[in-house]
Amino acid sequence: MPVITMYATRTCPHCQRALAYLKDHEVDNVRIVFVDQDELAADEFHRKGFTGVSAFATPDDQWQGFDPARLAKVLSLQSPMGS
Repeated sequence: MPVITMYATRTCPHCQRALAYLKDHEVDNVRIVFVDQDELAADEFHRKGFTGVSAFATPDDQWQGFDPARLAKVLSLQSPMGS
């Protein structure tokens, strides 16, 4: 499974949903960076062209927005019903 980087802020409701999803699925190959608290992470976030959180990056792909089906596919998870 690839390591996935999640760019978030502490106050973003979409980020909170994504973090809950990752916790519920016991995903441990994720690097969570809070761009509102880490200047280097914020620089990395902007260099990748992101304009808002939540945003995700793997070695082969990157996207903006919490998408449970896409995360499940990238992380080789079985997508839960209703997500």
